[in-house]
Amino acid sequence: SPAHSYSSYESGKNESVDRGAEDLSLNRGEEDEDDHDDHDDSEKVNETDGVEAERLKAFNMFVRLFVDENLDRMVPISKQPKEKIQAIIDSCRRQFPEYQERARKRIRTYLKSCRRMKRSGFEM
Repeated sequence: SPAHSYSSYESGKNESVDRGAEDLSLNRGEEDEDDHDDHDDSEKVNETDGVEAERLKAFNMFVRLFVDENLDRMVPISKQPKEKIQAIIDSCRRQFPEYQERARKRIRTYLKSCRRMKRSGFEM
């Protein structure tokens, strides 16, 4: 289990791991321990998906925040100052190394979406 906690679900899972450790001190059979481990693995898979979804959401919010603060949302990425685009990509790379390949595309997509919203009458 990771040292950092993402949710109350995570800390609840840690408690069940602790109870498992107490059970070992009572000399329960080996099979129970193995069953517990299998169960733990399946939980970890689901947990990882949840963590990745949260991470992606955070990445998208991070990009939007930087674009809002530094770029003109009515201008396509090709017409934006290159150094500002690069600075946002670099920040994304530092904060979210696993999504570095997506950073430029995410900026482009968000700018495009802002222009669409404007055209459809949404004020941003």
